[in-house]
Amino acid sequence: MPTEIVVLSDRPMDTEIANRALTELLPDAESFKFAESGLSLHVDLSQTTVISAFPSVEVTIGGAGIDLLVSRPRRHYQYWTDIVIPDHSLAETAREAVERMAQAFSGVVCDRK
Repeated sequence: MPTEIVVLSDRPMDTEIANRALTELLPDAESFKFAESGLSLHVDLSQTTVISAFPSVEVTIGGAGIDLLVSRPRRHYQYWTDIVIPDHSLAETAREAVERMAQAFSGVVCDRK
């Protein structure tokens, strides 16, 4: 069964950039398949706290082509892979359910803003 991940980015991301991120994260994987929609969840991390059910992996990607993502290029961009739920959408009982799910998979719940 394939492993499913969500790519959470503070910048819009196309398939090529996502592939580069995943190749760096999962060098032994044979291939990556993306759904038609929902490749990435674009979240302003300075404004939204997200709850991650598993530990985050931060990847810095540089190189040709990445500057096309934004109008004001920077030297590098950071991407995270997570299973994420914006915390403002969770009632207290739902948050407890997320925490139990994370524990069942030996994960942790991380609040990140």
